[in-house]
Parts: sequence; structure tokens; C-alpha cells
Amino acid sequence: MSAAFKFNQYRIVKLNYEPNLIEGNNNVEDSNDVKNENSTEYNITISNFVSVNAEDPHKYRSELHVEVSGSASASVVLYGYFEGTDFYKEEYDRESSEISPISTNILLPIARSILASISCQDGSKPILIPVVNINEMKTADEA
Repeated sequence: MSAAFKFNQYRIVKLNYEPNLIEGNNNVEDSNDVKNENSTEYNITISNFVSVNAEDPHKYRSELHVEVSGSASASVVLYGYFEGTDFYKEEYDRESSEISPISTNILLPIARSILASISCQDGSKPILIPVVNINEMKTADEA
């Protein structure tokens, strides 16, 4: 069996990180100026939008959005570029929604790595997004 899609490349379209600082903390010797600095609880929102190339219906752009809030606020938007392989072209039609979970499974570890890396650069605890089984979530949504 062959893969249905080929992952070509990704681009970072948006990247934002802001620690939630304690307002009014003017003590220049105090490095504990982040709200809930020891907290590892975050609210995470993941969404993915897929566009079909108008000139070649077997090429796709997946737009992954990851938003994080908690002791820090962060967001990353990635564009992933994919194309259907010969196997895909034979087995599926252009309107197939199969690319969305596949592209999310490929792009989410990249977004996870970017957010962990950028959030620890100032010595803070990194934002660690847990591993998510997108296929399992999709099955639960369909039930």
C-alpha cells in the first residue's frame, strides 16, 4: 500500500508568544513576575483548514492554527503543502476530507516543537503540548 499524500514543505506564517506578566510588579530584582509561572495547565485550541489548488486539484494547502492560553499566551499558524499521490488520485475524489487529519498529524508535531522552543528562550518553563491522536478524536466526533 502506498501513501495517499506527499508532504512537500511547510511555512511559519504567524508566531506569537507572550508571558502573562503580573501587572504593577516594579521590583527590578524580582524575576518571578509571570502569573502562574509554575503552572503547566494550558487551554489549547487546534484548528485546520484545507484549501484545494485551483490549477491542480491534487495539490492542497493545509492551514494549521494552534492557540495556547494559560501562564503564557502563544499562537502559531503553519501552512503545509501536500499533493495527492497516484494512489490517492485513483482511490479518492477531489472533495475528500482525508487530507485534514493527515495534515494535522504531520504539522502538529512541528507546531509543538516551535512553541516549546520559543517559550523556553527566556528561561521560563516551555509550553509542552501533549501528544494528540487526531484519528481518535475524529472517530469520537463521528460517533
